[in-house]
Amino acid sequence: MQAEGDESEVESEGCHHLELRSKVPAWDAQQQCWSLDFKGRATMPSMHNFQLISADSSSNSNNNNNNNNTIILQLGKIDKNVYTMDFCYPLSAFQAFAICLSSFATSAGLEP
Repeated sequence: MQAEGDESEVESEGCHHLELRSKVPAWDAQQQCWSLDFKGRATMPSMHNFQLISADSSSNSNNNNNNNNTIILQLGKIDKNVYTMDFCYPLSAFQAFAICLSSFATSAGLEP
């Protein structure tokens, strides 16, 4: 049995959280649109394309060019109904896939 003041300590033991944010796109003067650099991993435009970075690294960036931020997860379209997912630690494959899948659930039927 725990004392009332001990609950927060037990809940925080071994629990770690990671806050992710969308990477801020850069203005592409040639195409006259906002874009993200997928390094060739996304070859088609899509409303589902995204890149996530750590919230800590995005808050440390004082300029609009976020090239120094490590991309934790990215989803990019490569063909009709075909996407590529790239992720790294600390996300597991299951977590990365769940995040990517949720991006489709919120906009079903909006893109041909």
